[in-house]
Amino acid sequence: MTSLPRVCLKIPTGGGKTILAAYVLKIAADIWLEKTYSVVLWFAPSDTIRRQTAEALKNPHNPLSFCLPTSTDKFYPDFIAKLNDGRILIVEYKDAHLIDAKDTKEKRLIGELWEKHTKGKGLFMIAEKSRDGLNATEQIKIKIGAL
Repeated sequence: MTSLPRVCLKIPTGGGKTILAAYVLKIAADIWLEKTYSVVLWFAPSDTIRRQTAEALKNPHNPLSFCLPTSTDKFYPDFIAKLNDGRILIVEYKDAHLIDAKDTKEKRLIGELWEKHTKGKGLFMIAEKSRDGLNATEQIKIKIGAL
């Protein structure tokens, strides 16, 4: 693992760590997500920093932001991945007790509409811990055509 790049920055309070995080993730994604077994991890030293970074990624002016409109506001999917073939996979994860909730049904409808309009360039799914005997990973593999 010595060939893997590692970077650690110490930035004082107010120095722009949250903004830097959003842009660094974009650079990492552009470079490393094209690799066969790429992973980008972002560690935050506190829940406050994690929340600030998550909020920055929800900013519509941030180049990494992605949301879909609902009837009342927007929703930010749980997972967004750029697949090796260039398609974008959007995954919303729901526990069994929420799968039939009104907002889950709306998200599914909106996500499926988004997928249709991407003309094969985007995939949307609602994943569950277990559905039809399949775990979430297996559900995702089926969606992307890898199983």
